[in-house]
Amino acid sequence: MFKENLKAQRKGRNINQDAMAEMCGLSLSAYKKYEAGKSEPTMTNLIKIANTLEMSIDELCGTGTNLDMDLGLKMRMEKVMQLNEEERKAIDIIIQSVIMKQQAEETSKMFN
Repeated sequence: MFKENLKAQRKGRNINQDAMAEMCGLSLSAYKKYEAGKSEPTMTNLIKIANTLEMSIDELCGTGTNLDMDLGLKMRMEKVMQLNEEERKAIDIIIQSVIMKQQAEETSKMFN
């Protein structure tokens, strides 16, 4: 859903990929991978993209109407968006570490 929304939002604003990447402060190659679904943005980059498009992360990811999203989590994400870039990067590293740990555990279970 994210890649489709990202592309549609960019095209709807008549912005090419080069300009969009520059506006977000991202490399063109990274941005193209996000639109192609070959890579997912870090939390920091997701925030940059959402801010550039003047959208919430929920809207950008297609979860804006998802009533199942934990309200507490949504409130924390809104607070994260208000932090400075260094603090958001620290949170992103923590989140990525937890996800990698979970993926490693799932992979380990497959081979045991």
